[in-house]
This record gives sequence, C-alpha cells and structure tokens, in this order.
Amino acid sequence: MVEPRSPTKSVKVQSQIDEAYEIFMKKYSNANIRLIYEFEAIIGQGSFGTVRKGCLKKKKGVKFAIKTIAKESIKKVSDIE
Repeated sequence: MVEPRSPTKSVKVQSQIDEAYEIFMKKYSNANIRLIYEFEAIIGQGSFGTVRKGCLKKKKGVKFAIKTIAKESIKKVSDIE
C-alpha cells in the first residue's frame, strides 16, 4: 500500500519547483531554446504550437515533450495560461 504524502512534503516540493522555475526563467527566457534542447520528431501540432520529442543537450538520456509557441502568436502574458 502506498503511503499518502504529507501536506508538508507537498508544499516543500512545490516550493522547490517554483524556485527552479524562477531560476530557469531568469537564465533562459530570452535564450534560443535550440541551444538548450535537442529536438527530435514532431509528436503533435495544434493552433497554439508544435510539440516535439527532445532532450537537454547536457543530459541526453532524459527525454521531454517540448512545446514551442511562436512569440508572434502571444499577445500578452495571460494568453500563455
């Protein structure tokens, strides 16, 4: 049987995720993502962007689904949500 997570651990994990996200955004928000990720096959497309399989160039063993959205298609920050 799986033990339920305590709320304290969940809050701590979310805090760590938030902190990592902020660090990432400060460092990479204006960077060319092709310098960070290695892109592979397209796995999906929609009206908002394209999803590809890929990995970090520094850690090729970990695969991600990477969604790209053209900057021109974003009108304001609230459109991203």
